[in-house]
This record gives sequence, structure tokens and C-alpha cells, in this order.
Amino acid sequence: MEKRLFDRASAWKILPNGASKISDDWVAEHKPCGVQVICGGGTLARNEPNCPLCTSFRSTIRLHRPHVDAPRILQAITEGRVEWASASNVPSRIHRGVPLPVRCVVCDTSYSPQLHELNYAFHGCPTCKKIASESNATILFSEIDSLTTTKLGNFQRRIRGALDARVHIEKRGGRLAPDAVYQNSSTRIHFFCPYGHEAAVSLDKLRGGSWCQQCHDLHKSLPEVITRTIVEIIIEEPMKKVRPDWLRSSKTNERLEFDGLNESGSIALEVQSKYHLKPEQQGRDEDKAKIAEQRNIALILVWDLNPGWAPDRMFDHVEEAIREAGLEVPAYDRSLLDLAKIYRAHEMRHTLLKKIEDRGGELLSDFFGIDSHVSIWCGHSEHSEWTTKPASIIYQDTWCPSCAAERLALQKLADSEAEFERWLREHSSVRVNLTDGQYQNATVKHRFFCDSCHWPNELSFLQIKSRQKDPQFEGRWCSFCRQVISSQLKLAADQAFFVGLVKRA
Repeated sequence: MEKRLFDRASAWKILPNGASKISDDWVAEHKPCGVQVICGGGTLARNEPNCPLCTSFRSTIRLHRPHVDAPRILQAITEGRVEWASASNVPSRIHRGVPLPVRCVVCDTSYSPQLHELNYAFHGCPTCKKIASESNATILFSEIDSLTTTKLGNFQRRIRGALDARVHIEKRGGRLAPDAVYQNSSTRIHFFCPYGHEAAVSLDKLRGGSWCQQCHDLHKSLPEVITRTIVEIIIEEPMKKVRPDWLRSSKTNERLEFDGLNESGSIALEVQSKYHLKPEQQGRDEDKAKIAEQRNIALILVWDLNPGWAPDRMFDHVEEAIREAGLEVPAYDRSLLDLAKIYRAHEMRHTLLKKIEDRGGELLSDFFGIDSHVSIWCGHSEHSEWTTKPASIIYQDTWCPSCAAERLALQKLADSEAEFERWLREHSSVRVNLTDGQYQNATVKHRFFCDSCHWPNELSFLQIKSRQKDPQFEGRWCSFCRQVISSQLKLAADQAFFVGLVKRA
């Protein structure tokens, strides 16, 4: 041990293990704690509280704020990768804590670190650190196949995550955007869904079942469609979604639905989710289970299938449900599952198109989801297109407003005509001459002949119904009869008035 290591006339900077020695003259090793030091006036990088020499050394540094030979120590610490920003502004001595005007030789960035910051990564250069961080964190999907690197650890894990994300998207019929990049599992990846919508979803969300934001209603149908497809592959029979007449609720007697039923009626499928935890739905599920048991139907219950799972995990999940239903799992080919076809099919979109085509209409705009408006034409040459939500057509069976108005008008006319014919039967003594020889509607005037005075009246059926409700004229609708009744009422009122005058006189 060199005594001058603790000489109060000089000070020593503690470097991390592995620091380069400036010279044997400047560096010594403290044997008890194995700390390397250089003359620099810094703080201890290694704390050995039980070592009296270390304690003495820390006290020395706190008591004195020494100077350092600036040119020599900058060259030694940075190995020539950092130089002074200006040759005319090189300090001869460095005070501890004072910023140093230096320039990075690698990226030509000028910055002002303190002496201890030169020991940081990239010697404290902010630009080099940023470039290295971005290059390590960002992976272009377009370059991933040709990417070669000797880096290990996190970078290799990022490559595996990027490959996993690409496989996940492409298996479901999507395609990556040209500028798509991968940083980590929580950053969004830009891609296009099978319908061309631009989406941005992280790998964690994709694994959780998320997909294109504009196809957001897919999460309602995908678990069921994927499960039904997997069951069809395993049992090699089609499973149709049905509402048989014999499957009814014990409370409301309404028909219930199986998510799948084979042609022989021996195997049924139910896809369960958190919705099936509600009391009212549990009652319906119990009715299904009882009826299935009575009819010797093997009921397969598949809980919480996640569309974001890997295909093998989906098959394993469904196989377990099939075995729990008491069925055997035969040999089958898992490669028959085409997720891209399922995502492109979009069951809700096909349901909407079928309902429109069955009515002779046409979908004029893109389908983005059951709650996003679409333009539809009903097929009638005189009717214009209209906008509506697909949910109203799929679940409420709504249709063209113009067609609905015409249908409503025809129904009103039929009801009015039936009421008019019923009124004529009840008043068989009333003669009527219809305008243009036919009943048009309740507001068109016809010639009615009173059954009492036979006076002709130009009235509509609506006016007749209104007059019959007036108790003042005893339900008489004839204008002449009403005039007679009005005269009689006026005469009676005048007589009563004069009688009152006579009595008062």
C-alpha cells in the first residue's frame, strides 16, 4: 500500500471495478476492500463501512476539494472517444462538480458532463445513448427476416416477440403495415385487417383476443364461431346453430338456442362466457341441460375460449370440454383450422348481407360493425338509399323507411275500409254514393243520404265518426237533422228565458 494514497495534499476518485489504470504512479489498490482509485477528487464508488481505511479515505475527500490534471484524465477515462470542444478553452485543472465543455468524437455532439459522468455509458453522450436505445428497442417488420445480430438478452426476446406478432396477425388474415415496427409487447403494432381497416393493437392485446377496432363487434361472435369450427373438425360433422321447437324455457315457454347441433341430434354445443353467470341466463342453461339429458344428447360446454390463443391451445381447450361431456376424441387434423377464413367471413356481416339479399336490397357502403351506420338500398326504383345501424336490421328486423311508410299507409287504408264496411252494415238504411266509385280513405268526402230525412250530405267518413260522438245532437251526423236539433234547442232555451222573465215580473 502506498502511503500517499491517503495524503491530504491529494485526493483519489473511486472507479467501478474494471476501470482502466492511468498509470502505476496514479493508481493503487486498497488490499482490504479491493477498491481501485485514481487521483480525481470524486466520491467513493464502493462502500465498505467496516474498513477503517475506507472511512478515513471518505473523510479525506469530504474535507478537501482538490484539482485534477484535466487533459491527462479526460484522455485516460474516455480512451480518446471524447475531446475538448474547444482547444483554446481547455481547463488546466478540474474542480469536482464543474461541467466540462467536451465533444463526442463518434457523433460530433457537444455536451457538458461532470467528471464522474464520463464513466457512464457512452461517456455520458446523450446522442449516442439515444441512438443505441432506439436501435435496440425498435425492430422493423420488413427487415426482420434479414436481421442478423450478435446481441443477446432483451434484443433476442424482442425478435421472438416480433415474430410471434407477425404470425398472429397473418394467421388471422391480416397484413402488417409497410412501416410497422415492434418495440415490446405493450406498444401498438400497425396492421390491416382482412377488410382493409387500419388497426393498431399491441401484442399483449392480440394475445388477449383483441383485433381491429373497426371490427370491434367481432369479439361477440369469434369465440363461438371458432369453437364451433373446432368441434366440427374433431367430430367430423357439421354443427348448426338451431332453435328447435322442443327446446323451450320452463318459465316463459320461449324457444331456446343451441350454439351447435349435429345432424343426428346426438351432440349439442354451448359456448359459455361471463354472460352465462347471470341468474336469468343460468336458468335458461339449466333448462337446456335438463332437456338434453332427457333426449340423450351429449352437451359440450366450452368455457371462455380466447380467440387470441395459439391454435394448439384452442384445440386442447375444446378437447377437454368434449371429454367432460363423456365423448371420445378421435384422431383428426388440426391443420384444417383456417383462422383467416373465419376472420374474413365475419358472421355478423354475413347475417346482415343475407337479410338484405332476402328482401331484394343491396349494401352500398362498407361494413365496420353492427353499431356503425351503413347505407342500404331497398331495391325499389322510386325509393332512395337510407342509413341505419346493422344491429337494427339483424336483431329488430327493421327495413327501408319508405317501404315502411307505404306498408303502414296500406295497412291504415285496409283498416279504415274494413271499418267503413262495418259501419255500412250497421246502418243499412243509409245510402251512399262513393266518389270515383270506390272508397279511398277516411278523409275523402262522399254523398251520404240520411236514413231519417234522406237529405244528401257531402261528408267524409272521418266527419261522420266525429259527429256521432257529439252527445248534444244525439249522435246524428246528418247536417239537416243537426240543424233541426239545433233550432229546437235554441227555441227551448228562448222559452225558458221568457218563462223566467214572467216569473220575476
